[in-house]
Amino acid sequence: MRATSILSAMLGALLAVQAYAMPERADPAGVSKPKVTVHRGVTWFYGHRFEAPFTLEYVDDGLAINGYYLPRKVRPLPQHRPTHGDTLRSRLRARTLEILRDAKRNHVSPDQAFAQVEQAYRSSPLVRSVELRGHSLLLTYQDTPGPYEVLLVDPEKIALRDMTPEELAEGQREFQSKTLHRLMDHLESGCLIVWAEFPASTWLPNDPSPRVDLLLRRLQHTDKLTKEEKGFLQSWIAVKFEDLNRMVKRPLRLMAVSLP
Repeated sequence: MRATSILSAMLGALLAVQAYAMPERADPAGVSKPKVTVHRGVTWFYGHRFEAPFTLEYVDDGLAINGYYLPRKVRPLPQHRPTHGDTLRSRLRARTLEILRDAKRNHVSPDQAFAQVEQAYRSSPLVRSVELRGHSLLLTYQDTPGPYEVLLVDPEKIALRDMTPEELAEGQREFQSKTLHRLMDHLESGCLIVWAEFPASTWLPNDPSPRVDLLLRRLQHTDKLTKEEKGFLQSWIAVKFEDLNRMVKRPLRLMAVSLP
């Protein structure tokens, strides 16, 4: 099963992973930045292959691996006009925030609030399937590959007013820390994570990961792949083969994190 995540400021991570009631950016001045070390696993980061041990941390709203990150000016932002599906996704995010804020105002339990969010997704014509798993939803959309994992925030942590810069920075730091630990746990359990289009990442489970990694390495060293091998990659990584081929052969230039 593949999990593809569109990351907001928190990752989004992550894990397609979407956070609600959190800003796209926050000034982290005076707040220590979270950082983890991955001791087992492999990840492909915009054409660069990293094998454990390596570190994961955030630079602004972007991920850095082993002290290298993708500068904003070269991030391959997807260029497309908003679709009807994009509009429905935006409405679902707004509805989710509304449900969680109402839950906080009315002292509704997280389980009840999350069940309401699940029902909102289930009622959307955009959603093919949805399953509530604790503090997250596992869902598939009608118009994109999936499934996606959507993290849900405890209603008590939802802001009912505009947050101060200090609160924004602390909230972002906390969410980024959770995201990094989630990435670390998945990588160390054998999951392969491929970053190819900012801010999207593809998470592959243990079973196909070794073969996908092998094919990407062969591709990087100019080996030709068979039609079946290309199809296998395409079945797991939601990026056009031509774009994937170009990226692994000519990885995007990363920038070193500046020391404080």
